[in-house]
Amino acid sequence: MFTDIGRINALAVTENYSQADTECIAKKLGSFHNNTQLAIAKIHHGNLSFYGALKSNGRIISVENSGAVFEIGSITKVFTSTLLVMMANQGLLSIDDSIDKYLDYPLNNNTKITFKAFANHTAGLPRLPPGMLWRAIFTKNDNPYKNYTDDKLIDYLKYQLKQKTKMRYCYSNLGAGILGYVLTKIANQSYENLLQEYIFKPLGMSVSSTQRDQVKQYLTKKEKLLTIGIWHRLPGRVRYFQPCMI
Repeated sequence: MFTDIGRINALAVTENYSQADTECIAKKLGSFHNNTQLAIAKIHHGNLSFYGALKSNGRIISVENSGAVFEIGSITKVFTSTLLVMMANQGLLSIDDSIDKYLDYPLNNNTKITFKAFANHTAGLPRLPPGMLWRAIFTKNDNPYKNYTDDKLIDYLKYQLKQKTKMRYCYSNLGAGILGYVLTKIANQSYENLLQEYIFKPLGMSVSSTQRDQVKQYLTKKEKLLTIGIWHRLPGRVRYFQPCMI
């Protein structure tokens, strides 16, 4: 697709953001749906500046969103891996340990998978739990993760888990969720509490949470789209954060 950036770009040039900057922003944002926003932070010679952009009716316009909150989906996997490293540094686990060492039941077929393998997507697990996508399609559920409970995950770990591509990279939302789940069991805390303790509070990310009710007044507005891929119930994914606080 080819777009006339000059025609859709209505972004304001500022002291810290040049015409070339706005054209780059408009080009990136132009391929997205209406109501999509970008919140940008620039650090130049120690000076911090923010810039916001919104696609509205096919045009890219400036908007103040430095205090807005966005759903971040799979970016949360970085937080989960950060929790893993921090807990390992505290001596609570070793990244080379198999996760079953910290559970009160063996994995299916006595499978051994390390924390490291879950974190770098070499655990050999599928992208989603078995049957989840089909159930979402036939039930017209726009959030297939919502009803995937701890009990269902435990049942998968005990009776269904099967490695397909051991030691090879295979991106897995399921694996990220399992990693987050096991970390909560080791710490005996919820995923939300772990994020607050290890990441959000130390970094001053005061409007960051996995709980929608905590941040709903700050959330950016968006069109209703099919959002298969957001992990709501199981730990391993955070739904919201305030980008300017990172």
